[in-house]
Amino acid sequence: MAFLMAGLSTAAAAHSPFPGKPLPERGAYRSRAARLPVKITVLTAAYNPAQQVVNLRWSTVLEKNNERFIVERSVDSLHFSSIGETRSAGNTETAQHYYFDDPKPIGGTLYYRLREVDADGKEYLSEVVNTSKPITQLEMTSVRLGEDHTTANLEIAAPGTVSASLILADVKGKVLKTFQLSLQRGTVFKSFYVGDLKAGVYFLQLNDHSGGKALLKKFSMD
Repeated sequence: MAFLMAGLSTAAAAHSPFPGKPLPERGAYRSRAARLPVKITVLTAAYNPAQQVVNLRWSTVLEKNNERFIVERSVDSLHFSSIGETRSAGNTETAQHYYFDDPKPIGGTLYYRLREVDADGKEYLSEVVNTSKPITQLEMTSVRLGEDHTTANLEIAAPGTVSASLILADVKGKVLKTFQLSLQRGTVFKSFYVGDLKAGVYFLQLNDHSGGKALLKKFSMD
């Protein structure tokens, strides 16, 4: 299948307390003896089939020096990526209610968590909640670069057994790398090395060998 240069394609709710789990620092967790900066009483995620989005809702009864919440998503509960954020009340002891919609959820089981960021830069992670979206077609999320910009990450959802290839090309259509994939029904996380690429714009094309479908995503290397 020729490389395409146009036509970019674009459960029940779970409840979880927010224990204020801090991020690792120098190989160990910081002490939790001090009063936690945020107390979340409920966190839910539910797929909305009418709008084809995932509705995320959470409530707090205490916020101290809180700056914002970063919403993170995963398809395997291990690799999380930021999909957006919302500002918080900051300092309050009254109930606050927050709403965030994931506008482009991929099919399959989806896992969500909150990364609470304080004004002084300290970060805490919530527990993980999940929901499901039916897989009706081959899907691929937008390409997300790792923190060191040497890896490219994406999720792929397959409605059944699919033999596919993933092609990396530059803006002129020159194929730089090709990966052969054997997909089973479900959603998988894929990561590959891009540290050898120069700054510029690139394309990833996912070709379904059996159904003839092709998905194209653009990403940039700084």
